[in-house]
Amino acid sequence: MADPKSNYEFIDDSGIAETYADSIQNLVFDGATFRFTFVVNRLDPPQPPEPPKGKQHPSCRLVMPLIGALTLYQNLQNMVDALEKQGIIKKGQPPQTPTQPITLQ
Repeated sequence: MADPKSNYEFIDDSGIAETYADSIQNLVFDGATFRFTFVVNRLDPPQPPEPPKGKQHPSCRLVMPLIGALTLYQNLQNMVDALEKQGIIKKGQPPQTPTQPITLQ
């Protein structure tokens, strides 16, 4: 697959806010675009001996065309492969928190 951004110069904008998400709550493909709903987890006050409970709140809704989603998939696969080669993650085991940022370009 050709790189769709190869003819574009990247111009960074430090004014764009970062959005944090604990997970994806919903992902839908409508035939042309993927629609992601990212959420953050908020714990309720503890009530021992009850197990912790909480709620999920949307933090971002992202709509991405098919080509963008395929590029995202490839980038995530490359990152997972690199993390496996470095021994940071292992298939079938829960991931460990990395001690320093890892960047693929």
